[in-house]
Amino acid sequence: MAILKEHIIEAMNTVYDIYDDMNSLAKDIVKEYTSSIDILVKQVKNDINNLTNEDIRRIELKLSLLAYDLGELKDKTNIAAEIAEIVQDEAQANAWNTAEGNNEQRKNVALLAVNKEKVVSKLYKLVASQIKTKLDEAHRIVDTLKSILISRASDKKLTDNYENSGNNTDYESTNNDITE
Repeated sequence: MAILKEHIIEAMNTVYDIYDDMNSLAKDIVKEYTSSIDILVKQVKNDINNLTNEDIRRIELKLSLLAYDLGELKDKTNIAAEIAEIVQDEAQANAWNTAEGNNEQRKNVALLAVNKEKVVSKLYKLVASQIKTKLDEAHRIVDTLKSILISRASDKKLTDNYENSGNNTDYESTNNDITE
């Protein structure tokens, strides 16, 4: 049982090492196209309470335009992943055809011959997935910013209506007394 556990741990470490390398490659590729989105998101996170309505509208527009471009890139990456699978299938077929031995031996030779093509295919799928995540996050942030603008407009309308009703008391101070 201890030997099995060692083999499992060794296999897990190998998988983790490969995943770590692939994820690092994918993140580098994605970062090249999403760094502008990350900068805007960081600005929102750091300054949300200090952003004016005009700032929010500007960020919404920029995020929407960046998301538009990113959507096209996501589609291209998905197509590249499909092409990588076709290349993998072709390489496997060619390896099968040139391999010698019985069917099982030829199959094994063909499978081993296409490892790099499999990795490239998986890499494109990982990049497409990470781009989709960034795209979804950008859309969620735009929706959140819209909600903030709507909430601010609603609060302003309530304040204006209260002030125009002839009562000049501060809206915020009277609002705090609701629970009494």
